[in-house]
Amino acid sequence: MDYLVNTSSFSWAGAVYVNVIIFFFLVSYSVSYLWLSSGRTFIPYAHIAEQNNREEVKVSFLKNTFVFALLFVSALFAFSGIQSSIISLFVFKFLALVAFFGASVYFLGVRGNMAQKQILLVLFVGLLIFVVFFKNPAFERRNALGPIYLTMVCLAVPVLLKGRLFLLFGALVMLIAFPAASLLTHQYGVLGGGSISVEQILGQIGGHYNDLHYDAWSNGVTMQEMIAERGHTMGLQLLGALLFFVPRSFWPDKPVSSGEMIGQYLMENASLWFSNVSFSLPFEFYLDFGVAGVCIAAFSLACFVVFLEKRAGFCVVWNILMIYFSFYIYFLMRGPFLPAFAYLVPVIFACWISGKIFTYRVKRCA
Repeated sequence: MDYLVNTSSFSWAGAVYVNVIIFFFLVSYSVSYLWLSSGRTFIPYAHIAEQNNREEVKVSFLKNTFVFALLFVSALFAFSGIQSSIISLFVFKFLALVAFFGASVYFLGVRGNMAQKQILLVLFVGLLIFVVFFKNPAFERRNALGPIYLTMVCLAVPVLLKGRLFLLFGALVMLIAFPAASLLTHQYGVLGGGSISVEQILGQIGGHYNDLHYDAWSNGVTMQEMIAERGHTMGLQLLGALLFFVPRSFWPDKPVSSGEMIGQYLMENASLWFSNVSFSLPFEFYLDFGVAGVCIAAFSLACFVVFLEKRAGFCVVWNILMIYFSFYIYFLMRGPFLPAFAYLVPVIFACWISGKIFTYRVKRCA
């Protein structure tokens, strides 16, 4: 009881203060969201049903041919082993997401009362094949896999998007399905031949809550120790995250992610044996700016959610992104912020470009 799961020493004062930071973040976010949305309620289920009834999919032969050609060439690269990191990032972090949005749009077109259903079905199946090929445990980890497949489940069973049922679905996935899925994504305890026993699954689920998979809270306690020794970073960590695309060769002193920073601190001052740890969003901004940073984090997140909701009301691809983000927010909150933000940016860009390629006849879709 004297040590946390991250091997750091336990502190009652630190533990209480971590809970205060989290509580303050949640209250700040709720107030910010209510103020920004003016009490308006966004319901993805109702919006998707409405858009299915009033919109008609435009199938562009030229655009789809170009997309499928890119995907096919990328698949050949993947089979032969991609050597270039730039090509790999383009394929797995962007192009595969375009296929995901395209498959989702055409799937909704097939489900709606629309013409050209046979064409839409062929396009949906074709793009889905590429999604399954590029987005699987062999190429991606769960923070990239989870939101995609959970979004597709919700599109296939839209009743899951209804209110409390959606919250329950998300909670069950995060509490049970994801711990069990790590047997596949992380290959823990898988015996020869790839067989997985029921005992392994149950043990994996139970063990998740007592090991470093759930270390974010404990890292908040350790963060206070580190701040007491080194002080706040005054925005340097946030700057490094926002400028994630700048190569370290151009910025030799570019900060590492906050998770790696706290991991290195634990390796130096505790018994941790690696530096790849989580670091929750409120702690990320607290490390930079203290209590003011927690307010900034909460307000910024509320602004982004309200922005997505407004866009989702006019364009179906943004509606899909809204559902995607409803699952991705678990990973954003877990942190650290740098990789979570870096993974989210190409998703947003892929959503925007998909609105141009897989066009819906809507009032506004920039």
